[in-house]
Amino acid sequence: QYLRELGTLQDRVPATDWAVVKEIIERELGDSVENKFKVIHEKPIGAASIGQVHKAVLSDGTPVVIKVMYPDVEEMFRIDIGMLNRFCSMARPEFLPALRE
Repeated sequence: QYLRELGTLQDRVPATDWAVVKEIIERELGDSVENKFKVIHEKPIGAASIGQVHKAVLSDGTPVVIKVMYPDVEEMFRIDIGMLNRFCSMARPEFLPALRE
């Protein structure tokens, strides 16, 4: 039941602002989106806890989807795992070995 509920939380994440997403894409590609894509849809087709997905068409006409990971996701993940470790050490210490794998 808990896992099912947590799964719904991951799916109810609002999309990040296009300006932020565009900056991430351009930084990763080392070029402007205008130079790399014929078309790129600013509205994502999906957003979740670690990123979002956008439809696009490459300069050569190939349709693609672009997965964009949100900034600081890895840091937030490490914080979440740390909190989970602390919780398990108090409530369910038998789960600690699995968390450390």
